[in-house]
Amino acid sequence: MKLAITGTAGQGVKLLGHLLAATLANFQYNVALSYNYDSAVRAGEITAYLIFNKKEKIKNPIIENPDLFIILADTQDIVEAKEEIVEKHICQPNCTSCPLKCKKMEVIPFEEESIKQFKSKKQINMIALGKIIKKLNLNLDLDFLKEKLPKNFLEENIKAIEIGYNYQTEWD
Repeated sequence: MKLAITGTAGQGVKLLGHLLAATLANFQYNVALSYNYDSAVRAGEITAYLIFNKKEKIKNPIIENPDLFIILADTQDIVEAKEEIVEKHICQPNCTSCPLKCKKMEVIPFEEESIKQFKSKKQINMIALGKIIKKLNLNLDLDFLKEKLPKNFLEENIKAIEIGYNYQTEWD
């Protein structure tokens, strides 16, 4: 499976990508992870690309059309995907002027949930991680994630992952 996650600097896309890759490897998947990001630190875009397969080694880690595209912020890096999970404030389903050419889109208020639950946008990435783990039909191994997560904000991050994992949309 091929997956892309895009956001802006400061949204924790690198941490999200790393944790997802580690989780997949923990479930015996072969995983390739790469990043594409602007050299500008502030407000630059970042995209994490993951390819994973349980049976075969990854021969070519290049992704042109992901199976799943998670979009956490407005981006210029639009790629066509089979399914998309989009931050609520970016786009609404069935929008005629949207540059996203999705076949199936879930709109999730990652930012709104983070602010509501934590009074901060800092847990957007962990809410997204929980949703992705659920979407991939993986068991949520919180003990494993506690070992991999930075110790700062550990309890908040675990709670955010659980929120994302349990978040229900019309596509679930």
